[in-house]
Amino acid sequence: MERQRVQASPAAVRVVVLDPGEEAVAALTDFARARSLRASRVTAVGAFSRAMAGWFDREAKDYPADTGG
Repeated sequence: MERQRVQASPAAVRVVVLDPGEEAVAALTDFARARSLRASRVTAVGAFSRAMAGWFDREAKDYPADTGG
């Protein structure tokens, strides 16, 4: 993983580049915890070799267990 701070204020902006095959959620979670980030916004550009998309069911107020595949 590579990372760089590109803006300090009014809000810090950091660019994180993951290595091929690196687990995105785990890497970003580790990154945020190591910096004690309590709230963040993630914008992603790139590609995944595999991914699962989920959605929130408003009536059930939950995420469906089977999100496809």
